[in-house]
Amino acid sequence: MDRSCRLHTVVNFFSTGVVLAGLWLLVSPSPLYAQQAPEENPGPQTYESVEERRLQVRIVDANEGVNEANRLLLLKQKELEKLEKEIDLKLEELDRKLNDLAKQKAELKKIQVGAGHTTARPAQNLSRIYEQMDPFRAATALSNLEPETAASILAGMKSRQAARILDIMQTARATEITRILTGSANK
Repeated sequence: MDRSCRLHTVVNFFSTGVVLAGLWLLVSPSPLYAQQAPEENPGPQTYESVEERRLQVRIVDANEGVNEANRLLLLKQKELEKLEKEIDLKLEELDRKLNDLAKQKAELKKIQVGAGHTTARPAQNLSRIYEQMDPFRAATALSNLEPETAASILAGMKSRQAARILDIMQTARATEITRILTGSANK
């Protein structure tokens, strides 16, 4: 009874995962075993009891399970390394695209600045022309233009002359242009 009780305790103890991992370390090949020549034909193994044979079968099964788990882990690790390389390549590509976009943005800004100088002159010239006109005629002409265009022309004029023209315009149109001039057109 003592022996079966001990065997039962050992079986329960071996069923835990911690002990199986320890057994795997004991059973798995190590560098010390690698130096020894494997037995060519070990033959059938003899056991003292059925419990010992069952324990050995459990150990072998656990070892096979651990080996399979290790194989799967290696496969997953290789897959993760492959995905990591793909991500690195995509990040490099995104960096190149971001750099290209930054260059294009800088070029576009240069073009816009250059275009701003060329469109500012005609607006300034128109402002001088409207400034020289009779305020009634200037108000009539500016009322027929787009509000943004009229606002840019009035912005280039002297304040006194722009005030005279706005005073002559219809109230709704003058209010709309004034909102554009003050930057609160959409409020």
